[in-house]
Amino acid sequence: MDDNKIFDLLEKIYVEIQETKSEVKSHTERFNNVEGRLDRIENKMDVVYKETADLTEFKTVSIDKLTAIGSDVGEIKNDLNNVEVITASNWKDIAKLKAVK
Repeated sequence: MDDNKIFDLLEKIYVEIQETKSEVKSHTERFNNVEGRLDRIENKMDVVYKETADLTEFKTVSIDKLTAIGSDVGEIKNDLNNVEVITASNWKDIAKLKAVK
């Protein structure tokens, strides 16, 4: 093989290597961009998980409080019914006392 052919072959190899390096660099940049986007998505997912946990805890606490309030309201209704019955009985007694006069 003469020197010119060797030189041409080496030049073609050099060009191929440069193109390959350029492609690898491009792929590396794209990979880094994708990796950065994935990191941001993971961070957002972490926030979503935390917020979901907070909301779940808030829901549990709210349900417990509403249950307690419902129980208190039931007790208040019973107390008011008792007050009505006692008041009616007192009015009856007052009417009897007035009738005795």
